[in-house]
Amino acid sequence: MRSFVAFSDHDFELFVADLLGEIDEVVYEVFARGADEGIDLRHYRRRGGRPDIVQCKRYIESTWSDLKKAVRAEAAVLAGMDPKPYRYRLVTTLPLTPARKRELARILTGHVGSESDIIGADDLEAMLDQNEAVERRHPKLWLSGGTHLDEVLHADIYNRSRQLLTETEAALPRYVEIDAFFTARERLRAERVLIIAGKPGIGKTTLAQMLLADAVTDGYAPIEISEDAEEANEVFKVGERQVFYYDDFLGSTFLQQRLAKNEDRRLSQLIRRVAASSTSLFLLSTREHILRQALAFYEELDRERIDARRYLLELAEYSRLDRARILYNHIWASGQLDERAAASLIAGRGYEQIIDHPEYNPRLIEYITGLGSRRIGQAENDDYLGFALGILDDPERIWRQAFENQLEVSERILLIVLASMQTQVTADDLESGFRSYCRAAGIPLRGPLFRRCLRVLEDSFATIRPDTAGSFVSPANPSIGDFIAEWLRLSPDEALAACEGAAFFAQVEWLARSLLPGLGEGTFRSELVNHLGVAIERLFAGGDPRWQLTYIGSVHRPAQLSRTASEPCSRLIFVIELLAKEPGLASLGPWLEERLEEESSSWEERFVRNAAEPVALVQALRAAGRPTREIAERAKAHLLTRLDGVYAWDQVMALRELEPEIFPLREWADLQGRFMAFAEDFTESYDDIEEVEEVDRLIALGDRLGVDLATTEVDFVREEVSRRVTQIEEHLENRDDDLPRRREEPDRSSEQIAALFGRLGEGGRS
Repeated sequence: MRSFVAFSDHDFELFVADLLGEIDEVVYEVFARGADEGIDLRHYRRRGGRPDIVQCKRYIESTWSDLKKAVRAEAAVLAGMDPKPYRYRLVTTLPLTPARKRELARILTGHVGSESDIIGADDLEAMLDQNEAVERRHPKLWLSGGTHLDEVLHADIYNRSRQLLTETEAALPRYVEIDAFFTARERLRAERVLIIAGKPGIGKTTLAQMLLADAVTDGYAPIEISEDAEEANEVFKVGERQVFYYDDFLGSTFLQQRLAKNEDRRLSQLIRRVAASSTSLFLLSTREHILRQALAFYEELDRERIDARRYLLELAEYSRLDRARILYNHIWASGQLDERAAASLIAGRGYEQIIDHPEYNPRLIEYITGLGSRRIGQAENDDYLGFALGILDDPERIWRQAFENQLEVSERILLIVLASMQTQVTADDLESGFRSYCRAAGIPLRGPLFRRCLRVLEDSFATIRPDTAGSFVSPANPSIGDFIAEWLRLSPDEALAACEGAAFFAQVEWLARSLLPGLGEGTFRSELVNHLGVAIERLFAGGDPRWQLTYIGSVHRPAQLSRTASEPCSRLIFVIELLAKEPGLASLGPWLEERLEEESSSWEERFVRNAAEPVALVQALRAAGRPTREIAERAKAHLLTRLDGVYAWDQVMALRELEPEIFPLREWADLQGRFMAFAEDFTESYDDIEEVEEVDRLIALGDRLGVDLATTEVDFVREEVSRRVTQIEEHLENRDDDLPRRREEPDRSSEQIAALFGRLGEGGRS
């Protein structure tokens, strides 16, 4: 049985108007309760004639007795209606037995033509079974109830997606199906890869989650990428429906460490693989200005036409009616606004000042309706419109007022530590960071101070989630990190204490990348740079507090959270780039040379997990104008011991393009011969090749090495792989070519908005 629990009263009326309109092949007008003599939906068969009227009763927490009482009241209204409706129908979410239908028909004698004009939950179920397109146009309907995601997914996939399900379902009651959802879904299914970009708080993650859930209901297995694209490349399966989801894939700031890990190449490879597959989808989200920086910096992403795959979500995507419905649904789901707040919104159409505000965005609406980091109290209800407009006029008030006035010093320290760790961390690691900062700041560590501070932050500034690996803590909202960074820029003593008290290298990276850009020259910057230098030396060899999802062995096994491995190359690249920008860190030069020697020497005995790391280190040294020859030779020696795949050969070619002089002609000729042998083995075992792109990558790599692989044998292998992949994919039913679209309705937005907020004056919920 489908559920209507996620619908507000207005959502339910819009849904019924869509369903009956589809069946009757007409368009129904939607009104506010009581604003037009009790009419919810209306349609005129001909001009000047009598209307068809539909009354909607969304009764989720109500009883049969409540419904009978309401129907008696409706009968009284209908008795005084002039002219009488041509047809009257009653639609309710309550299940109705034949006996109950007869009783309602008796109450409505003279108004309903037959018991079939009384439509209950079972009737709606049958109607939806015959009109699937209507259900697909209302995501709230198919993401809750009978087609619930946890029933669509297999148990193992549910294990990977449980957090997504929790977050998506929590947002459903206040979600509004804007045109952007249908436009983005159509583009995703047609192009297979979609990047949702926009300003912070505009609704990127919510839109991406709804698109992801939509794909899951079509049989796509969700794969969440938490650290880098290689996670997805490792579990990519030809012929299986998979939807990859990479939220905030460029980070909340422009983290250049991704270049050090060759993330641009791996991401480009994954995009090509998905775009070439008819059974895969790829959803990414990022802030628009960060995407612009990345495209200017990463040639690989620019060549992949990333910008053409972008869907820019802007405030303009939300029509005035959309913004009004978002505000109304948040008020409905919140239940925290009393009659005083409702009166301030209705009086003089105060709601228009909110929905037309230039700083309107869904994140701020979440906050001002008590669904974000704080509840709406008596003071806010007393002057609700003033409170709401104050937040919209100065969004930083969301965090600043509570941070500075409601948190004690130790609680503020804990939030700074949490923000500096960049992602979710275990409570134990967070406590280590907290204790280190407190010692640096001279805060006494008495009793259960950490646990007390964490309890204060929970559900307002922080979210705590239990897992088999322990309790994980993360900021309650992405904008908290932005606020903390800006606050530290204006609080030199706290920023310096954060450096001195850092317990993990990841915190040093965050502090440098968050505070230094835009910080003017002066005493504070000089002291901050010195503190960063000390922290770099102190923490370089330490662990990493960050965790990532890992798919062990097979995509069909549940993903597990595992601690991010400490990568010396990535840390060295960060230091190299920082020294190039900050002359004040010149004293770190000798220490850096020792670390470079230590790391590159270890490659003779140690297997580097990512073959791209040594090459990226050489690239960073060249960009900084530092000597590279000795480290490049060691990188080459290490790579030549692991030429067992296309990716490793690709890194050899990248290194030669950086340092051609370390590859003498005779040695290069030998390498070309080794590559020919590798290509021969590769094509002989073509039964194991899952994608045409693997063959194309081999051919392209041969071109870069100066080896011509465009032979009849390679062409044959390519055709065979292409034929096999096509056969596999043709076995899967593809519903993506016939996606339902939003029904077009007449533009009556001003009238509809007024009617919508007129409901607030009626009080109560059904």
